[in-house]
Order: sequence, then C-alpha cells, then structure tokens
Amino acid sequence: MLADEPVASLDPATAHRTLQLLHDICRAEGIAAIVSLHQVDLAKSFADRIVGIAQGGIVFDGPLDQLSDANLERI
Repeated sequence: MLADEPVASLDPATAHRTLQLLHDICRAEGIAAIVSLHQVDLAKSFADRIVGIAQGGIVFDGPLDQLSDANLERI
C-alpha cells in the first residue's frame, strides 16, 4: 500500500487513529505500507523502518532502534 501524506490535514488525534488503522490492516493482511510523512514523531510511532530524506538525498535508512538524535537532526 502506498500512502502519500495520508494525515497531512488531520488533527493529531485523528492522524494517530488513521495511522493505527492503516498499521492494523497491513499487519492483519500481511502487506507492506510505504507512507510518506513529514511528522517524524508519527513515523517513530508506527514504522518498522524509517527512510529519512533531506535535500533530495537519503540521510537515514534503517529500523527505529537505530534512529539517533544525530540522524533526526540530519532529517
């Protein structure tokens, strides 16, 4: 499933509920989701893998437990 900024215009509570539903559906159906988000906190809450992009290049690609403060600053 591909979702480009699916929660960009939603309030924080609705954004969280929407991403939780998307996460639950993907887990139940055994499918992957690629979700473009600008809210790093939401990505940290739901992602198994984060790809951080800055100035047109990938600055981080890995699991959440490898995402450091230094990586976040680069993103």
